Amino acid sequence: MKQVIVITKMAHLNQHRLLAWIVSWAALLSATWHIEDGENPDTALAIAKIGLEALHL
Repeated sequence: MKQVIVITKMAHLNQHRLLAWIVSWAALLSATWHIEDGENPDTALAIAKIGLEALHL
């Protein structure tokens, strides 16, 4: 979460939007691609979980 705060401040981004993008990318795209390739999606899903918790979802 510390990195998200730094990035959003330096890039003048909305924190909620950045977290939502991270969750979308990690959960919907990266995990799906891993599964399609027969690889383990655990890292992508763990990142998605962190993002969802930060978004309080």
